[in-house]
Amino acid sequence: MAAGTPRIGPGGLLGRIIVLAAVIVACLVARAAAHAPGLLVVAVAALVAATAGIAQVAAVLLRDAGEGDEAAPERTAPRAATLARGRRAGAATAGVALAAVALAIVLPHGDAGATATTPATAATADRTVRDFLGDAVLQNDSYDACQYLTQAAQARITRLAGEGESCRDALAATRPAFAGIASEQELRELPLHTTLRGGAAIVRATPPAGGRATFVLRPATAAEIAAFRAPRCAWRIATGATAVLGGGAAS
Repeated sequence: MAAGTPRIGPGGLLGRIIVLAAVIVACLVARAAAHAPGLLVVAVAALVAATAGIAQVAAVLLRDAGEGDEAAPERTAPRAATLARGRRAGAATAGVALAAVALAIVLPHGDAGATATTPATAATADRTVRDFLGDAVLQNDSYDACQYLTQAAQARITRLAGEGESCRDALAATRPAFAGIASEQELRELPLHTTLRGGAAIVRATPPAGGRATFVLRPATAAEIAAFRAPRCAWRIATGATAVLGGGAAS
């Protein structure tokens, strides 16, 4: 090592790795809570940095071990102790990295499960409307989009499409649109105001562009929850779904 260059020991490197691991876990938790995919990129970058740090610690330990072979006997024991601590630190850091990967897998699924079992609240009503718009407008997934609707709402869309058509046919035959929304970020930023009244949820969407739309939701029935590929939410949209047909708004 060049003269005057500060040497970072395994302990210092371990401290940096622990900070990176904390960043990873924080990003994953925030991503699950806020549904922000960009945080996953940050977490992956931090995980890569932590892995590089582990490799650097290992390199330092191996170098010190090689120097220890030619060291005086009185210096051999301290170097061996340092090597042992470094191995334990590396194992602990690897455990943190594995835990972070496990969180990346478990948290999104846990969040989806919570949505399925959460009571019908204003927050889950908002989530239902956003998920419906995501499937209908962004994903163009007519099957899953129709699953967010009550049978009466599906029939209303069917009548607009013409005799012999289904809700899925009606959505597939058009290009659903809503207030110019074209990305996940725009959908997340869509202003929604929800009120609960008489067991129903009234969700008013007021996008910067386009007219205001009102969605009326009611709690999902047992049959709707048990249906094939039923969405994991406590609500079903009773009126307002026609807002996505032709890009218009329903009030």
